[in-house]
Amino acid sequence: PKVDAALNLHELTSERGIPLTLFSSIAGTFGGMGQGNYSAANAFLDAFAAHCRMQGHPVQSMAWGLWEQRSEMTGKLGGADLSRLARGGIVPFSSADGAALFESARTSGLPVVLPMRLDLAALAAQPTESVPALLRGLVRPAGRRPVRRAAAGGVVPARGVNQHLGTMPKAEHGRYLLDLVRSTVAGVLGYTGPSDVEEDRGLLDLGFDSLTAVELRNQLGKATELRLPVTLLFDYPTSKAIAGYLEEQMAPEAADTVEDVFPELDRLEEDFSRIAADDAARARVTARLEGILARLGPSTSATGDAAVSRIDSASDDEIFDFIENELGLN
Repeated sequence: PKVDAALNLHELTSERGIPLTLFSSIAGTFGGMGQGNYSAANAFLDAFAAHCRMQGHPVQSMAWGLWEQRSEMTGKLGGADLSRLARGGIVPFSSADGAALFESARTSGLPVVLPMRLDLAALAAQPTESVPALLRGLVRPAGRRPVRRAAAGGVVPARGVNQHLGTMPKAEHGRYLLDLVRSTVAGVLGYTGPSDVEEDRGLLDLGFDSLTAVELRNQLGKATELRLPVTLLFDYPTSKAIAGYLEEQMAPEAADTVEDVFPELDRLEEDFSRIAADDAARARVTARLEGILARLGPSTSATGDAAVSRIDSASDDEIFDFIENELGLN
């Protein structure tokens, strides 16, 4: 309809020298999820206006931003949609501002203009690659963020979720990933924070649609560096289910190594110092350690056999000295 209308209007007005103003959209300039056909139609209007102006015809295309007053087209935008636009720096303008923008655009003499309202602070807060190339000259983007808020009290380092998981005990992986999912869900839907997202509640019930489902999948994929299925939200319909799926997918890359054991040993050493004065607790811990070291003992090295032999005949104090000195926990 946009293409046919523009061509017919141009045919009716061009020979009479009547100025023609086409109403386009910023979707033709910046694109938009789920708006491939709409973006293409508006891109045609912009290119057609430039083409006509080169031929001497007074044609102008106005690629409008977001009007505050709801219309048949924008009336279906929900809170999540508006929040997504706001994060990208697109904020609505009033009808009065729109009229003023129309007059400014009409008198600019340019074949294509973008009457819109921008939140430059929101744009500047975006990573460089997320800011449309056309707008990068207006702000100094933040570049890659050093950290990303994952949930109240936690952050996702820029080095990636997988690397961060490698510094944590495995028992904490599930909660960390659940916080990440809930935080991302809250951001996509425009909620105040992850505490507003119930971990067992269906995400479709929370307000997700096909577009926001794609955004959730893209953001989680970028954070985890995983290639997530496009049907993620439908296959795993709750925050808890998605977090469980992420943990399963990241488990092979976060497999235990020798280096992974030492943070746990460091933590245990701190616990040992608190129970050292309790003879009964020392005896129980010593017995457990003897069992663990016995399992580590059998090897092809004479050193390992010697260590087991020493443990068998060691006192409590010698056991603790052995842990600190022989295993290098100091």
